[in-house]
Amino acid sequence: MIAEVRAVTMENVYADIRKKQHLDITVKVVTCRPGAGSRRAFEMTVEDVKGTQFTFTVWTKSKNGRDYHWQEGHWYRLHSAYGEVWPAGRELHGTSKLEIEHKGVRPNERRAKLLYLTDTHLGKETGGYKNNSWKIDTVAGFNAAIDIAIEQRVDAVIHTGDVFHNDTKNGISDEIEEAAHDALTELANAEISFYYIYGNHAGKTGRVCLEQFSDAGLATHLRSRPIVIGDAVALYGVDHQKSWDSGQLGFERPPSEVMTLLCMHQSVAPLTGNSQPDCHLQDILEESTISIDALALGHLHTEAEKTLNNCTAFCGGATERLTEDLAPSVETISVENGTIHRKRHPLRA
Repeated sequence: MIAEVRAVTMENVYADIRKKQHLDITVKVVTCRPGAGSRRAFEMTVEDVKGTQFTFTVWTKSKNGRDYHWQEGHWYRLHSAYGEVWPAGRELHGTSKLEIEHKGVRPNERRAKLLYLTDTHLGKETGGYKNNSWKIDTVAGFNAAIDIAIEQRVDAVIHTGDVFHNDTKNGISDEIEEAAHDALTELANAEISFYYIYGNHAGKTGRVCLEQFSDAGLATHLRSRPIVIGDAVALYGVDHQKSWDSGQLGFERPPSEVMTLLCMHQSVAPLTGNSQPDCHLQDILEESTISIDALALGHLHTEAEKTLNNCTAFCGGATERLTEDLAPSVETISVENGTIHRKRHPLRA
């Protein structure tokens, strides 16, 4: 069982709109024009906190809505908006129960919820080493992680390397590639984005697969340009390097008042017990061109956490039992108003 550490109230979004039901939702007005017809006060295109755009119609029977001074580019908290679902999609209506709260040019609360996983090693069949080894099911671990992402209604999934095991002799089987494609399609259908970096097992075949998934809109490669989630956190990524080069720590600056999370796949001291780590957390923080609030690692196949100079670095382990003492797990990361909270979710009983 998963112990709840703290309750996180998530914002309703487009996907939560239900037919003939009222809901509270925060939206930004993208376009606003007078309604066509005697009963329509305004017809708008609005955007939810995840960036999905849809139609919002204010009817003349909505006293609050018809007399309101709507401004394009501004955010509003709508109370008791009325939902409709048609074959072409969902939409909102402002009726007599509509109440409006102006939030300004951005929502007052900055929040995002992420699922963090690493080292899924899809295609790997055994854990351990030589005589001390055991069978593993990496597809089951990956699918369990995707299920948690959907159940938890996260805004995005971040994967910190070694999506595929990519054995140099056998490559990636069609079965494994199809399993990964199906899982990412399920994630996309739930309107959850998948972000990744390359690990040390990202050979040519694995890179081609991930590039194809990216071309299909199922995945996005994290790099030096920030990807901002929920107006709360900017995501960056550095792919695994055989010989560590601090020159990879040049990043574009994030928007103001947004936290930063860097994804890496390296042996980083002091999180690793390796006597010859690739680099040290202190050096990463000093050589980065931006301030880093959190560092999410792959590669170590262990659970670890260290805080240095207000940056929390952590490694979640893996989604399968790759080493004898490793309990498969993922983590949810909640970012709210400049703070980060993490919770671990075991993938096995």
